Amino acid sequence: MISHNSDSKFYFGAAGRAIAWIKRVLKGVLQHPGSAAWVFMLLFGIVYGSLLDAREVASRGETREALVVRAMAEQQNLILPLRNGTEIPSKPPLFHWLGYGTAKITGSIDAFSVRFPSLLGALLVLGSTYLFAARHFSPITGVYSILLLASSFEFMRSATHARVDMVFTGFLVPSFYLAFEALEDWYRSGRFRWSILFPGSLALGLAGLAKGPAGIFLPLVAGGVFFVVTERRSLRSSFARLPVLPLLIVVLAAIAILGQWYWFAYLERGSAFLTKQLFQENFARIVESDSFDPGHRKPFLFAIIYPLLAFMPWSLFLPLLINLPKQITDDRRRVPFFLLLWIGVFVLAVLLSESKRVVYFLPILAPLAILLAESICTLTRAPNERRGTLGGLAWIVGGAALLSTVLFGALVLLVLTPEVAGQFALSSARVRPYIDEGIRVLGAQPTFFGFAAFIPVSLWFAFLLWRRLQLQRAVVAIVVALLLGGACALTSILPIDGNVKNLVPFARQIEARVPSVTPLLIYGGLSYPLRYALHRDLVPISTPAEVQSRREAFIVIAEDRVQELTEQLKNITQVARATTAVSKPELRLVLLHYEATPESAE
Repeated sequence: MISHNSDSKFYFGAAGRAIAWIKRVLKGVLQHPGSAAWVFMLLFGIVYGSLLDAREVASRGETREALVVRAMAEQQNLILPLRNGTEIPSKPPLFHWLGYGTAKITGSIDAFSVRFPSLLGALLVLGSTYLFAARHFSPITGVYSILLLASSFEFMRSATHARVDMVFTGFLVPSFYLAFEALEDWYRSGRFRWSILFPGSLALGLAGLAKGPAGIFLPLVAGGVFFVVTERRSLRSSFARLPVLPLLIVVLAAIAILGQWYWFAYLERGSAFLTKQLFQENFARIVESDSFDPGHRKPFLFAIIYPLLAFMPWSLFLPLLINLPKQITDDRRRVPFFLLLWIGVFVLAVLLSESKRVVYFLPILAPLAILLAESICTLTRAPNERRGTLGGLAWIVGGAALLSTVLFGALVLLVLTPEVAGQFALSSARVRPYIDEGIRVLGAQPTFFGFAAFIPVSLWFAFLLWRRLQLQRAVVAIVVALLLGGACALTSILPIDGNVKNLVPFARQIEARVPSVTPLLIYGGLSYPLRYALHRDLVPISTPAEVQSRREAFIVIAEDRVQELTEQLKNITQVARATTAVSKPELRLVLLHYEATPESAE
């Protein structure tokens, strides 16, 4: 008879052999950086790809892009398809081309096809980041770089959402890496290689084709500043020695990739296109304009807060970058300096912009991950006397994480179950307005995910102390916890904020009650999620007179604006209603039916 003790020894022995086998395979793979990059891209492609169709496309940002993909298919227009038949898209078409191409292969425009471009962008970032970190530091630094990057909040969210920003980042990040490689070639041999310049030019052009001229401008600025600062010769002699023709070809080729589409789009829509794409989406975000509100206006302080939220929970460990001054003094000093310069240029660009969002900082997560990964690897190689610093940091970070875990629990109670909060001595009615405002300003998803991330960080803290500062194992443990927790959040928590629960049934009610020949109006603005769920166009109106001029119409309107409409119009009846979001404050939509009286018809 086999004892329980022998059973446990068998299972632990099997686990140990499996881990040893994984280590041998990983060691063999890491000896070939190109193959390793493909392996990691495949693994994260499977992880992220399994989440693409785990929930409906229903949030405002996702449906805004999905509607353009659908318009491409319906209008058979790949240059400038119009949302709702009238609205010019706000971004260049690379994301939508990729989504439309995926839909042609899969046979339908659904959650997978409209989110696949984001997955592709994420894999390009991960693969190029591993190659860069492995080349300039070590293969193990490359591994930790992509682990930190792939498990950070904004990267995980954007990789599994229909986001133009992730496709933009997918080509912008490699263009930064290639700019550095080109300059390193220049320092070593005094010339540029076309094997670097050609893909660099292509990456610049595609980054511009994803989100506009910033995709070309930012890497060129960072590369130019880096050249000026690090060149040891006089600038005059350095510029005189530069081969101008290859650089000019790179820039002109990148501009040509974007410029061709601008030209064809201008031929279709003329000045209306230029006003929307060039002025409103680019210059008006930097130069304040009375004629255009870019939205998401935030003070300059948010250019510091939002990167920390985007890099959660690893932003807690940024104090480990105190090792950077020691790294910059060695032969690889240009690499961390370039990465810091990259971060600085991007943060400055967002500082100059009126509009600030967490997702705007997606392109700086890769350099942050590389710097932090190298700092972690440096600490693991450090002698014992230097680990006292790490121990003190572990206590500080872990204490903050444990405290934040308690605050997160209280936040969940106050926001999701306010009746429970009433049992506390401090009434939730007094605290709730401040919480609502904080969530509104910071964003519901970053706030909840950021606080929730502190829970595995707390486990990291306990594990770190228990294992006597086995830092690398602790990092792997928290990455696994974050990927599992992120998968749960993306499939169960975030859809609450994405209108999935009630919006789709509301759309089905509308389809059942509103004949296809009867106008369907939306009062007070355009609702991308509703239009996507309905598979039909809505006519935007802003005054009751626009309703009164019709013989019959159905109107979608926010519940708090119904009285504004019914005070001026008769013969309006409520047909259906729905709460479209569980997040606070709730948005309740109502479907009204209007039928003109004989007097008004005359």
